[in-house]
Amino acid sequence: MVPKVRTTTLIDAVRFEEVSLGYPHEWRRENGIAGYLRQILPEPDRTRRKGR
Repeated sequence: MVPKVRTTTLIDAVRFEEVSLGYPHEWRRENGIAGYLRQILPEPDRTRRKGR
């Protein structure tokens, strides 16, 4: 199975978030919930790009 890749993409200064968790049978419970969570709002500093 191909793992889901969570990505952040900026297109014309609009941020798009891929946040798919996949199917429950693909989840790895040993990672815990923290491995699947990501901050969406407010925008994390790492995604802010000067000039875009």
